[in-house]
Amino acid sequence: MNSLATRFVSCGSILYGVDVATGETLFTKELPSLVSVDPYWPHWVDLSYEYHAFQPDPDGFVWTWLKEVLVRINPKDGTVHVVGKIDPVGWPTFVGHDLYLSGSEQLRRIRNILGLVSQ
Repeated sequence: MNSLATRFVSCGSILYGVDVATGETLFTKELPSLVSVDPYWPHWVDLSYEYHAFQPDPDGFVWTWLKEVLVRINPKDGTVHVVGKIDPVGWPTFVGHDLYLSGSEQLRRIRNILGLVSQ
């Protein structure tokens, strides 16, 4: 079973792919920004911060924010696919192939987003 984790560095974040059964690091990848929407507040202090999370999708990819850009990450090799800039951002949750964004704004749904990004 693979897992993803990040570490913050001055220029952004480092993404780690880890085999949780063995503890082996499978890959590392530098990301262009923090895994967050706000580069100034140290969200690692408060993990309940709304947009600092990895959200798995039904296809096994992991979604998160790089600032206000929604990205989809392949946990097997760390390939980052840009989905797009979404304003305002929100907490991503999947129901089937639909993505729901909640948070301080109204609940929003992007229908069949998995069908759109896998083309």
